[in-house]
Amino acid sequence: MGGILFKGLVEEVGTISSLEPGPEGSGVCTVVIEASQVLTGLKVGDQIAVNGVCLTIIDISTQFFVVRLWPRTQCKTNLMRLKPGDKVNLERNRNLEIVIEENTCPAVLEGE
Repeated sequence: MGGILFKGLVEEVGTISSLEPGPEGSGVCTVVIEASQVLTGLKVGDQIAVNGVCLTIIDISTQFFVVRLWPRTQCKTNLMRLKPGDKVNLERNRNLEIVIEENTCPAVLEGE
């Protein structure tokens, strides 16, 4: 099973903490989003859907995570209209949920 899977169900509503432009001329914007529930099991490099847009986590703590909006993402989505204090819908990558479930729920094999 390859690729990234999302269910399309909002797991948590996060809050935009800040949107900061990257180095001059890069066109990149760094976004800090406050959250709690969806952070369980996430690490740098994992994907998360923010208002339905798949983004890669570049930093994470117990209270927030950080993503970058590249120029193409900025052009193709409405995420650049967000401002600090705005609420966003958050969803973890479904593959992460499968891994968490596999690591916490023992398998029961038929016939044993």
